[in-house]
Parts: sequence; structure tokens; C-alpha cells
Amino acid sequence: MLSFWEKQTWFTNVDYCIVGGGLVGLSTAIHLRNENPRAKIVVVERGFLPTGASTKNAGFACYGSPSEILDDLQTETEKEVFQKVERRYQGFHLLHSWLGSDKLGYERLGGYEVFQSGETQLYLDVLDKLDYLNKSLNSIFKTDTFVLADSLIPKFGFNAIDHCIHI
Repeated sequence: MLSFWEKQTWFTNVDYCIVGGGLVGLSTAIHLRNENPRAKIVVVERGFLPTGASTKNAGFACYGSPSEILDDLQTETEKEVFQKVERRYQGFHLLHSWLGSDKLGYERLGGYEVFQSGETQLYLDVLDKLDYLNKSLNSIFKTDTFVLADSLIPKFGFNAIDHCIHI
């Protein structure tokens, strides 16, 4: 329970209340501070430490996996989906410019989407659209975004993984 002083100091005359102290919440707070230097901005978190998506993704910055993007294309237009990927990419670079590589601890290592044995049809659907996705995203990333990487499966020691795509 908060004391009278805490309520009066922290939660009175608030201009912006941001729910979540993870990557998105703190990025929003930074943006708002830059746009409104005199605004009272409060960031609230469920627990003592952030415990949402930013902590559960182990610090990965991902713009979307092939299957995620294809799934989005089932309910959104191409323009909406690819603009969303571009906004994620631009947002990361904006955050990077605000904080710098050292403070972020950023290392560009790429990511992987893996497909288990029971996901053969999903993999075939993704494989069928891989060239389309790479061509559509080339204007953002200036290279093929998704590359087949089955040869890495033994190196990583994955069990029950049939296919792997490097992101």
C-alpha cells in the first residue's frame, strides 16, 4: 500500500501514465520526455522488476519470423504487415541511437525460426513463400531476410527439429 506522500508525489497531476517498464514502455517514456520536457510521466510496473515480454524474450530484438508475418497476412493487408515490420526496424534503430550500442549491449547475431517434426505443413507453407517475403522485405533490410539454415541443426544440437530458417 502506498503512503499519503507517495500518492501525492507520484500519482497527482500526471500527464502520462505508461503501463509496463519494459522496452516498449521505457521507449515510450523517452519519446514523450523528448516531445514534452515538462510533462509528468509515470511508468508503472506490475512487480518490483519488469516481468513482461521484454524480459521473456531474453533481450532479442525481432522484427517478425516468416510464419508470424505470413500469419499476419491472413488478417492484414500487405501494406499494413510490411509497414509494421518496418516500424519495428526503425523503432529499434531509434532506440539504438538514443542509448548507443554499449548501453544496450547489442550484438547482431540474428535469430532462427525452427520447425519441429509435427510442423511439416507449416514449414512447407513458409518455404513456398520465402522468396516472396525476402523480395517484399528487401527495401527495408537491403538483403535476404530469411535464409534456409537446416545445416545448423546438428551444430546447435537441436532435438526433434527438422528445419531451421536464419532470420
